[in-house]
Amino acid sequence: STGSSGINAEYGRYVLYNHDNLAFKSTLHNQPRPQHLFMRTVCDLAAYISNKRDSDVLVKTCSDFWISAKKCNNRVLFTLVTQKNSHHLNALEEIKKTTAGLFRQVYFCEYKE
Repeated sequence: STGSSGINAEYGRYVLYNHDNLAFKSTLHNQPRPQHLFMRTVCDLAAYISNKRDSDVLVKTCSDFWISAKKCNNRVLFTLVTQKNSHHLNALEEIKKTTAGLFRQVYFCEYKE
């Protein structure tokens, strides 16, 4: 279902940035917590992958959330999985669902045809 912001509530929280055209898309504008922790970790992950060509990073926060950074072709997608006590394989499934459901039209490495 789509909320008042036009965002599909079925998918998690994310930030997408395209360095080539400076496009930015996010679901965090009306979210309270864990936005602060998420954005701080996003900044850390962005610094970590900034000099890498293509990269996938998955981290678990002290608040028991999973945050993914996926970089490919100057596009960076940060995804937050908020399922507490979730195994990393479950988090990867949620990230894959978000990526496939919302960004199939965006060229990410695993969708090469």
